[in-house]
Amino acid sequence: MQISDMLAQYNRSSATGATATAPQQGVQQLVSAVREMTVGNVFEGTVNDIKNGTVTLGLANGQTVQARIAAGVQLAVGQAMFFQVKSNDGTTVEIRPYTNGNLNNPTLLKALDAAGKPYIKLVASNGLDERKIANMELYEHAHFDSYGVGENLITSASDPVFGGVYKLVAVKLPDGTYQPKMKCSDSASKAIIPGKKMPWRLYDENGQAQCDLIAMDGEVIEAGKPVKMVNLDPDAIERTITITPTRVKRLLVPHILNGELSIELPGIAEKKAYIAKQLTEETWETELRIEMPHKHYVNMTPAVAECRAKMYSELHGGKV
Repeated sequence: MQISDMLAQYNRSSATGATATAPQQGVQQLVSAVREMTVGNVFEGTVNDIKNGTVTLGLANGQTVQARIAAGVQLAVGQAMFFQVKSNDGTTVEIRPYTNGNLNNPTLLKALDAAGKPYIKLVASNGLDERKIANMELYEHAHFDSYGVGENLITSASDPVFGGVYKLVAVKLPDGTYQPKMKCSDSASKAIIPGKKMPWRLYDENGQAQCDLIAMDGEVIEAGKPVKMVNLDPDAIERTITITPTRVKRLLVPHILNGELSIELPGIAEKKAYIAKQLTEETWETELRIEMPHKHYVNMTPAVAECRAKMYSELHGGKV
């Protein structure tokens, strides 16, 4: 029995006077009927409230029901979708989102269930990019198991030109040390960061990247110890900050040394897992927004900032 069937039955009974007229008693009967639902039943609802693992769902006619959320399920107030009964012990119903393709297409869901093929996965394609996918999910309430992105991934329609260039930052001397070099430019924004450097990524206690740090090659950044940094943005209110990372990682890893491959290249599955971990566990969700993403901070150690400022002053007589 679906939610809509139970509501119709309740409304018909109320119209004939077969049930109590109090709305509260009607809701109690509805909740009782929901608890009798068998595992696997699917119904539609809108999340009105979430508290202590229990979700309150609003139905199409204004009635509400409560159920326990399955472990690991993330819901948001205002979210409208289809749910499936995961378990029912007679007193408590446990639900989970129904993830069979397009959650907001009941005709498709019923057709797949009727055909005995609830396991079929739905894939959306045809000229998709990140904005079209976001619009489909946010405004059309479409949810697919996966998306096929082709030409927009290859051509990078939003940024078709990669503006990366190589610039000289240091010269190796006969004694093995490196002499910092800087491009001569009247524009402070074009003042490169001189010297042989090592970039680091600093993580917080939640395992997420707080920032990247540009250090001199000989500097060592250690987890659990305070790290003083200089903000690259000259307009920053606090130009110097100090944080204590719980984990650090070198970002510059040599792949070829003396013309020979120096590391064992990872396979496709390992690359996929590495990227997925970065996106789901190490990157702030605000930095992944399609519109107005949060800035990922890149800072310098005092040694790098001092070298840059000194060389710019010598070349141009100003500050950077």
